Amino acid sequence: MHIESLGTYKSSFVLSVTPLSGESLSGLLARAAAYNVVYSPKDIFAMVGLPRGQLGSIATSCHLQISKIANVLGVDESVINQLFYKHGNEQPRRGEYISFCGMSLPVRAREGEFRRVSFHSLRNSSHHRASWELRFLPWCPESFEYLADACPSCDTQLGWRKFDGVHRCEYCSSDLRSFHGNFVPENRRRYAHSLSRLFSLNRLERTAERATLHDDLKGLPDIDLLKLIFIVGRSFQILPVEVDGILFSKKSADLEAKSDALLLGMQRILDWENSISSLLGECSRNADRESGYGAKNHFGAVVNYLRPKHSALSVLLKKAILLYCQQNAIVPLCRLGRKTQSTHVGWMKSTDLVDLLRTNNSNIKKLLERGTIEKISSSVMKRSPILVKSSDVARLQKECEDSIEVRHAEVLTGLPEFVLHELKALGFLMPAAPDVLALRGEKALLSKASLDDLEKMMLNRSVAGLDIDGQDVSIIDVIKMGAGVPFFASALFCGIDSGDVRLGRYVNEDLDIGRRFYAKASVIQSVLNSNDPGSAFAKNFEKMPLYISYQAAAQFLGVEGKHVYSLVRRRRLPTTKFRRYAKIKRAELYTLSAEGRLK
Repeated sequence: MHIESLGTYKSSFVLSVTPLSGESLSGLLARAAAYNVVYSPKDIFAMVGLPRGQLGSIATSCHLQISKIANVLGVDESVINQLFYKHGNEQPRRGEYISFCGMSLPVRAREGEFRRVSFHSLRNSSHHRASWELRFLPWCPESFEYLADACPSCDTQLGWRKFDGVHRCEYCSSDLRSFHGNFVPENRRRYAHSLSRLFSLNRLERTAERATLHDDLKGLPDIDLLKLIFIVGRSFQILPVEVDGILFSKKSADLEAKSDALLLGMQRILDWENSISSLLGECSRNADRESGYGAKNHFGAVVNYLRPKHSALSVLLKKAILLYCQQNAIVPLCRLGRKTQSTHVGWMKSTDLVDLLRTNNSNIKKLLERGTIEKISSSVMKRSPILVKSSDVARLQKECEDSIEVRHAEVLTGLPEFVLHELKALGFLMPAAPDVLALRGEKALLSKASLDDLEKMMLNRSVAGLDIDGQDVSIIDVIKMGAGVPFFASALFCGIDSGDVRLGRYVNEDLDIGRRFYAKASVIQSVLNSNDPGSAFAKNFEKMPLYISYQAAAQFLGVEGKHVYSLVRRRRLPTTKFRRYAKIKRAELYTLSAEGRLK
């Protein structure tokens, strides 16, 4: 049977009521009112001498009237002092904060308008727990039953409008203890227990549970730790502006999603190092390194939580990202902290390659366009540097060291330039690596290793000190005697490789290839007889440079340079002009020489 309000009351209840362990102030006042046959909250406000208001707001807005409220309850002030949530201004920029049992939490984190209950816990003791007022906690820390804010019988939201015991619905008077709710699954209850202890009403429990966390998490403020648990449980796939709205939502529809995120987040918090590394790795794998620039593109939504930069949560995430970058050679080009904290492990600026490789910016750009050098660039931040992987640069350096220009190889081997190009077309010599050719911006580069291979081939095909009756002729002299004959050098070296040309060598190892090896003078005629400008050697034109210089043409014809200039002036040898110089087309030179028109 309902008990109607008796009207005007004295300044205190007849029956004094002391708070139970963990009881909220709203629950205490409601329980005391029911014991003293007071049915309406307006009577309590009248007894305290306050304007009419909500019972749930007394704990946060009436702490200055603590003496009057203690007098109404008939207890000492010290008994109920801890039940008031005083306003704090530790972080004024982040809204109103209250001290909730020693925890600094936003006002909106506490539910004051509606009554949230656990049916199972009410059966154990019919009083309202203060922990049920925490909007972000979906379950009861005692029973791990999910909290309900509506009567299962009449589907009306529970509140503090009437007093008939906290275990009854204020509309249909149903006994809430007779209902049963859902519980946190057994296999996840461990994480629910840890989260409940982190935000326990008991300071000792909170301190003990924080001691089990990672060192980087122990000093986080309560609200930052709560948000970190939630956003980690959501794998950072939520915007910062949405976090408070979901965590402190009044809607029961968000209960299941909130609970799953908090349980998963708590599981990851307990294994912080592996969990954050896995989350950052997932973001990094899903990011397109060439599509943008810096940490924003590497770690996606995680970067949204790096502001404000001096907040505890931001500092923690920056540290985790920088550690992950160091371990995985990822470059956070957007500054994530102080300058000394940024790291370029395994990477270097492309501008440093100009001095390191002795080239220019244009060739560096062509090299990077090839895609063989791994890089991180920006399509938005035009003035930001392009970073290249150090290991690729080290490989390129070795390839550059193994390359040599044809003009330098000419001095090293003693063989004319046109002979070196013919040998390259035949495969006796190899061009430099493609990256080196792109870097140097020229094709007249050979591999040093192939020069060594050429010398080894001739050493294997020759006999030291071979006696050929004083008719020995050095290789360079043999080439000069066959001057003007297309592919004479090609036929000569093919004969050496096949063993048809008998070769000797001098003991002096300081001589170059052209002078150290010799053959019979009669070999010249045999090579000339076997050579034909229209033979299979002609197919190697396409493997040689299209044009030949005046000096190389003179070497090919076995004449002085001025004779080549004379042929050009008399228009017997056509040329092609470039910006500062003219060159001769190799095919026309070989054809005209074979026809005997360049005498």
